[in-house]
Parts: sequence; C-alpha cells; structure tokens
Amino acid sequence: YDRDLNSYYKLFKKIFCKSKYAYSQCKIDGLDNIENMPRILWNFPISNVKDINEKIKVVFNGGTGGFKDRRNLEAIINLFKDYQDNDVSLTIKLTHDLRRWTKKILNKNLSFINNDCRIELVQKMMCRSEYINFLNQFDVNLCPSKYEGFGLTLLEGLHSRLASITI
Repeated sequence: YDRDLNSYYKLFKKIFCKSKYAYSQCKIDGLDNIENMPRILWNFPISNVKDINEKIKVVFNGGTGGFKDRRNLEAIINLFKDYQDNDVSLTIKLTHDLRRWTKKILNKNLSFINNDCRIELVQKMMCRSEYINFLNQFDVNLCPSKYEGFGLTLLEGLHSRLASITI
C-alpha cells in the first residue's frame, strides 16, 4: 500500500483488505471503496462480505466427545476464556449421550459456558436437513481433533463451504 497511489486505488470498484488495521488506515486515507475480508474461500460470494463490525460465528461440533477429549473441547473453552473480545460467537454442538471424558470437561466448565454471552451450547441430535441448515448459519468450523486424522465433522464443514480450522 502506497498513499501516493490513492488516486489510482480510487479507480477500483472494490478493494479488499485482510486486516482491520489495513481497513481503518485506508478509510483514514479517504478510500471509500474498501471492504474488510479477513478470509478468502473458494467459491466465496465476494458480493456478500460481512461488515467489519459483524461477529464471526464459529461452530465446534464435539459430537459425543471421545477418548481423553480427542475432539479438544477443553482447548476450545480455554481459548474463549483467554480471548475477551466480543467479535466472535461460539456454538458448541454436542449430543446428549456424552462420553465420560467430554462429560467431565463439560461439567467442569458449564458455569463459564452458561455465563459467557458469546457461547451457546446445543445438545441434541439433528436430522440431515436440520443439520445442514444448522451448519449454514456459521462462518467457521473448528475441528481441532487430537486423534482424528480426517474426521466427519471436518468433511461436513468443508461440504457446507465453511472455513474449517483443524490441527
């Protein structure tokens, strides 16, 4: 970015910035054709970019949990304990029939989850069409599984065109 080229930049219909800082600096410099787009996905509808002040909606599908927190639920909860900004909302999707490790982690953190307005806990089974509609509400699919190579929740998120983050 070069301020001396602003007259050239103004010729473009839209310019996309990946960071809030770049966006704010371009606005200060008088560029009105700037849009914030923090992530670029294949098949991403560029005309429907979220406003810079809209919350990013994240889903973590933990299912029944698994052996020794293999889905990494505790790491997700700790992430929200450490991250205090209000620009992200998290939906934790679990079933009612939880495995003991997940149940232990959930019970240990239930007070925090229930008292944090950024977090919603959903514990129910969904039919296929209901689950597809559910996934389509989100921007990001978190799949930080410790033991799963290429899990079903990752595939479901990718199929729904969600940005999917895994380790």
